[in-house]
Amino acid sequence: MTERDPWGRDREIDTDREIDYSGLRQMLFETTKQLTILSSGSIVVIGTFLSNIFPTDKHGILAIPNGIKLLIATAFVGFGGSLISATITMFFYPYRQILSQYGTGSVIGGLLHQLLTLALFVGGIICFGSAVLLNMFR
Repeated sequence: MTERDPWGRDREIDTDREIDYSGLRQMLFETTKQLTILSSGSIVVIGTFLSNIFPTDKHGILAIPNGIKLLIATAFVGFGGSLISATITMFFYPYRQILSQYGTGSVIGGLLHQLLTLALFVGGIICFGSAVLLNMFR
């Protein structure tokens, strides 16, 4: 069987060949591990230094407007959601390898879950960065 490539050339297609997704799965797993480390580290570092970054009253309560508090809470939810999503992705990783012989659904599902993990992490970074900037210029 032949197929035309994007440059207009004909090339032979081996229809009996199975596509190997093992490299993609390994990259997905490694990326998920890194996002897990970054999310948990962000929670620990922000939680530890929160009172040093933002002003507090004499009782240790943050003395900032509610909008900034909401951004900080949203950042924690984003990092926590990213951590939970990454953990679920890594937990089901072995099952995806077993199910991979039945098609590409496990790879596509893993990539979608990875995008969710990344979106939550980036959302947490954006919210916390915004909170810090708003606090600096208030």
